[in-house]
This record gives sequence, C-alpha cells and structure tokens, in this order.
Amino acid sequence: ALRSRFEEEIEFTLPDEDERKQIMEMYIKSMPLPVDTDAKKLAHLSKGMSGRDIKDRLLKVALHKAISEDQDSVTWENFQYALKHHEKEKNEPKDMFA
Repeated sequence: ALRSRFEEEIEFTLPDEDERKQIMEMYIKSMPLPVDTDAKKLAHLSKGMSGRDIKDRLLKVALHKAISEDQDSVTWENFQYALKHHEKEKNEPKDMFA
C-alpha cells in the first residue's frame, strides 16, 4: 500500500567491492583502536553487504569483540567472528515467532 503512494521508484544497489573498501577505510579511520587487517581483503569477503551492514554488522561487531577481549587492536580474528555472526543472522528464519 505504501509503495503505491509514490510516483517514482528509486533503486538502491549494494556497493561493489571497491565501494565497500572505500566505506571500510572511511569508518576504520574513526575507530578508537587500530585495525590490523587489510580493507581490501574485508571488502572482498563482505560481498552482499550494504554500507550500513559494513558499519553495524562488521566493523562495530569486530570492534566490540576486540574491546570485550581487552585487545590493543582489532584483529583479523575479530573480523572473522563478525563475518560469521553476520552469516548466522542472515540465515536465521525471519518469521519464526510471528
């Protein structure tokens, strides 16, 4: 019903690998801990993620993991954890309790 109220539709596409790398580099600069991994590698592994997914489900989760383990930097293992966590969330049934 809401969709029919708009005269035009705007298509939002997901960022490609280079765009994901740029998004990550932008957010990594403002992280409170140094990042010990390559943004290009992360961009390649984050196919299908939106800019918001990159920020909230990859970078923030990895940062929180590093902080909770009292680490001095965000490591590749923290990002692996975040990627696995994102995959698990993505594959969970959406209407299980609806």
